[in-house]
Amino acid sequence: MQVPEERSRLNFFHGWQIPAAGFVFLFLTYGTRVYSFPVFFAEFLSDMGWTRTQTGAITSVSFAFYSVLVPILGNVIIPRVDIRRMLLYGCIIGGIGLILLSTISEPWQCYLYYGIVMTFGMALIGLLPISIIISNEFGGASTPLGIASAGIGVGGVVMPLVSQFLISTFGWRVAFICLGIMVIVIGCPISAAVRKKKARSLISPPQSSTAQTKREPLTGLQSGFNVRQVIKMSSFWFIMVASLVYFGAFMAVLTQLTAFAQDIVRLGPMAAASVVSLVCIFSIAGRLGFGKLGDMISKKYVLIVIMSLAVLSFIILLLAKNAIMLYISSSLLGLSLGITPLIPVIIGDYFGKGHFAGIYSFSEAAQTIGCTIGPILGCWMFDSTHTYSTVFTMCIVLAFSGVILACLLPRKSKAWGTDDSI
Repeated sequence: MQVPEERSRLNFFHGWQIPAAGFVFLFLTYGTRVYSFPVFFAEFLSDMGWTRTQTGAITSVSFAFYSVLVPILGNVIIPRVDIRRMLLYGCIIGGIGLILLSTISEPWQCYLYYGIVMTFGMALIGLLPISIIISNEFGGASTPLGIASAGIGVGGVVMPLVSQFLISTFGWRVAFICLGIMVIVIGCPISAAVRKKKARSLISPPQSSTAQTKREPLTGLQSGFNVRQVIKMSSFWFIMVASLVYFGAFMAVLTQLTAFAQDIVRLGPMAAASVVSLVCIFSIAGRLGFGKLGDMISKKYVLIVIMSLAVLSFIILLLAKNAIMLYISSSLLGLSLGITPLIPVIIGDYFGKGHFAGIYSFSEAAQTIGCTIGPILGCWMFDSTHTYSTVFTMCIVLAFSGVILACLLPRKSKAWGTDDSI
């Protein structure tokens, strides 16, 4: 008589292992690949003698490759592989890519090791596979994805400071080796904690009983629209472009944030690295808070608030001449990262769960296109004008256009109707 109860507890335990494992993977992925890069950015400028455009292109190559990779990942790789093995290989490949970065002497090597090798590995343990797994395990709830994506924020708090400490103590080459070993040693055992299961079975809603299989075919929110139908809807393009402009502006600022803190506000290297950590401290509150708020009120209005916070952050950054204004701007920018768990849930609400992996992969592609353009465009603008003002003004315009697009989103009930078609 205790077997069903024990099985229920075991299923609950295994279910919540997924957000916990997702937290660790996103901690590693974003803490090393995204938030530690501004620290190494300043080192490359001073040690290698590269221009900002050459150096900013490192992260742009990474996101360009990722934007091509994610539709393949969502539609080809994830549905066909064992999820545990995919996570394990991701940790190994990502760690090797970081270790190889310790050997670079030319920009093209950085583009290859960082932009291709490490990025491929990190994509296998990144937000797309974690979002797909959690969406199918917990339905449309924002909270589990908010918990997992908080790993992005925690990784961003910890890893820039760890990276700067390693750089100050051992140099940036040894720092890359240490980060690579960390990804492999921590990530590989965690991948074993995830249930061994084909990702295909995670993407399709399970049929748990004979009675369930006799029901009428799924419709509406349960089945949703397919990709061909969705691309004809204006709401799809509003979400895609809003994601693109937000992440383009965000990455244009983040890439040069530590350099700005040292050049204009005159902070030391560790204090400048802490500015990136501050963004990520507040991103934890943003991801958890806006994730929970998205369960309570219309996600359209949550998106408007998030975009507005980004606009305000960039305005304050444009005017910043001291550490206090820089910290306020960084805090608001961190809160705006609540957009990360919100976007996949908005997609599920507007277009259903039946083709979530394919549709969300296009959203990931839009975000990474923004992340590709933002860093190199921002660095090129600085190289051309030798001022941060043009960079931050561009970011204000981009983020404000995101506010307008969020306001143009129809009600969810309208999005399901034919009057939302283009």
